[in-house]
Amino acid sequence: MKVKRIISTVLCTGMLLGSLTGCGSKTEQPANSTGGNSGTESTTAQESGDKAESGSASFSYNMPNRYKVWLEDLNYWKDMQELSGVKVELVDSGESDDSYYQSIDLAVGSGTLGDAAIVRQSQAAVYGAQGAFMDLRPLIDEKAPNIKAYIEANPDYAAMVTSEGGAIYGLAVENPLYTNLTFYRSDHFEKAGITELPATIDEFTEVLRTLKSQYGSGTGYYPWVGREGYLHFAECFECNDTIDESGKVHGVYNGGNGYDIYADGFKDLVAWYHTLYSEKLIDPEWVAGTGTEEEWQTKFLTGKGSVSDDFFSRPTWFISNGGPDNDPDYNIEVMDLFKTNSGDTAHRFQNYVNLDRYLVISEASKNADSVMQFLDWLFSEDGQQVMHYGIDGINTEKQADGSYKWIADFAVEAIRPVGEPNIGVYQDRLTFPYPVDNKSYYESLDSRVQAYCTDYFDQYASYSKQLIYTEAQQEERSNLMAKYNTEFTAGVLSFVKGDTELNDENWKVFLDKMETAGFSQINRIDQEACDSMQ
Repeated sequence: MKVKRIISTVLCTGMLLGSLTGCGSKTEQPANSTGGNSGTESTTAQESGDKAESGSASFSYNMPNRYKVWLEDLNYWKDMQELSGVKVELVDSGESDDSYYQSIDLAVGSGTLGDAAIVRQSQAAVYGAQGAFMDLRPLIDEKAPNIKAYIEANPDYAAMVTSEGGAIYGLAVENPLYTNLTFYRSDHFEKAGITELPATIDEFTEVLRTLKSQYGSGTGYYPWVGREGYLHFAECFECNDTIDESGKVHGVYNGGNGYDIYADGFKDLVAWYHTLYSEKLIDPEWVAGTGTEEEWQTKFLTGKGSVSDDFFSRPTWFISNGGPDNDPDYNIEVMDLFKTNSGDTAHRFQNYVNLDRYLVISEASKNADSVMQFLDWLFSEDGQQVMHYGIDGINTEKQADGSYKWIADFAVEAIRPVGEPNIGVYQDRLTFPYPVDNKSYYESLDSRVQAYCTDYFDQYASYSKQLIYTEAQQEERSNLMAKYNTEFTAGVLSFVKGDTELNDENWKVFLDKMETAGFSQINRIDQEACDSMQ
């Protein structure tokens, strides 16, 4: 699959120990989820150091515990170590992500961090500059030809791992390319006489009206239901945040998943949502922010909604969690992303790397060469073969034409209990940094998802440009975003519900309030961060 790099997504730096305000895009569990304990015995960092000094190539590795147990269950975890020639001792760490990253702060402060660890990008930048983590660039130049070649061939990756001074304090974990998508009850559409799927926002609106006419007599039915933020399809109104070809930031930057309130289409977007709300085409509890995820799921499972726009594996979830039990005709299909109001193809965006997943090496480590040996194998052709397809004859079978037949059944492996050997291949789970392959990632998923995801993401999904902020920039931006988000949400909701009439005078008042709340200040910080990465 051709991987596209299109400008748009915020990645935050700075010494923040919790989740970063202003990077708010909807999060979802990986398309898979299991875990367990087999193959490798965990140890403490000190025990690993003692073993390494005895002459074997090994190192200790800290990672959040839920990913640690998943890694231990993989059938090829032992093979990874044997093929690389390096023993990796997994260190017991915090159960939750937050407690894990707090434990990193404590370990750095006390000087007890082991050889290598997964940290947040902000931790890598701050502690690296303070001397707690090694600058990996000299090690890469000397010990890791595969990593060196990859960084040189991928400037976007180089930008995400290289400090302003040229140091590399951590290697980032890449994300597979996926986005939300729009799915619908195809049985509802058929019964309502809808024979053509909408290709534009106007056509989508008419479809919602038809569904409301067909099913609206039932109590609590709304054609479009969802969870969390309701302002979808900004990309179709051409009012999402962007960085243009000249490097100018438009809007409050959130990697293409936010909004530019000064774009012509933003007012049109708000007006459209007012139409949906007033005609009862969208769930008012969702708009008001009072509905829960469980309530959304129940509505879509029980016929109280016909359309949703959410995580790409959700159709499988609804089919597997009671939809057909509630209605024997229950079926879900995926529709294409609507065209922009200018008639062009719209795009959705995904972060290229995960800011919570940077591998660092402690400055005190005696096993840095072993860490680099292992990592460089992951970036080699043989290493990528294992990380993308597992072990030939167990996870997949390589065919004569170079393609792969999957032995691992995602629907079976992804739900295996913790502690059982698992032959799934999961590139969206944290293991180590290595080049992600989107084609093999899509092939590894269940058959229902495979039926649509490759074509959909090839047409509509793009990696964002990610911004890295200094510690001072991130602190200032976070404080501004707290106020801005509150004012933005309240102002837009007032228009959508009709509490404030959407006219030129009131729109100017809204924009003035957004300026007072910090729009231009946030945009300035985003622009400075963007300029520093050019």
